[in-house]
Amino acid sequence: MTMSKNDLRANEALALELLGQHCGTDAIGELYEKDLPQFQPILCTTWKALKDASYVRLTTIWHFQLTPFGWIKAIETTGKLCDDKMKKDLGLISASLKDRVERTRGPALVGAHEIVNETGLPYYWVVNVIHSHLIAHCLRRKDADWAEGDRMESLIEVSIDFGHPL
Repeated sequence: MTMSKNDLRANEALALELLGQHCGTDAIGELYEKDLPQFQPILCTTWKALKDASYVRLTTIWHFQLTPFGWIKAIETTGKLCDDKMKKDLGLISASLKDRVERTRGPALVGAHEIVNETGLPYYWVVNVIHSHLIAHCLRRKDADWAEGDRMESLIEVSIDFGHPL
């Protein structure tokens, strides 16, 4: 069956909406089965389009993971991207990270668990903020990143210009 471009675009929009509803509150990179009932409306061609747009990684023919960019796009469909609550939570993380820089003469290193303990925010949320560069996206401020060589992605490097306007 041939589908029009409008139908394919509509299925991509539906797919992002479904990903936002079912994956948006989980950690970026979590593995999902494409054949779960909630993802059945997503067409095979749409999965390829999502992969080509770098929204998902197709790890096997049965599994996928949201990318940081895909997570942002999925959250956007829920209407929660950069809303007041999100900005408040980003402000808590930013203040905690900024406090670390002010104690040093250069970049600061801080464990993700330290930020979780200080802010009371969920671990997956703090990790997703760093992965997706959500501070830069929502607050339009210089962001933090994972420390170079930290393959476990548990140590955050906070540059000396963290929090400066973009």
